[in-house]
Amino acid sequence: MPTVKSDNALHAEINKFYIIHVAEFKRTVTVASDKGDKKLNEYYPQEIVSANTLSRYLPDEKMKISLFNDVLGAGADVYTRHVRKRLKIEFRSK
Repeated sequence: MPTVKSDNALHAEINKFYIIHVAEFKRTVTVASDKGDKKLNEYYPQEIVSANTLSRYLPDEKMKISLFNDVLGAGADVYTRHVRKRLKIEFRSK
């Protein structure tokens, strides 16, 4: 299936430089260790999405633009953002 050219310049720039992984929250698990109990969040398996598909996960336009600008300005190899505990978004540079 051929790719469709993006009409949004910000989405095109994100797709050019980053691979986006999205995982949804599953549950919180308590793990016992020597130092005491520790709570860990479990997520469903990650899926790779485009910036346009990520827009469907984030209906708030202001939050989406803020996230994309933070990612482009960070200059990091991996940038992770948790949105309201239910969504984990990870940007990995190409």
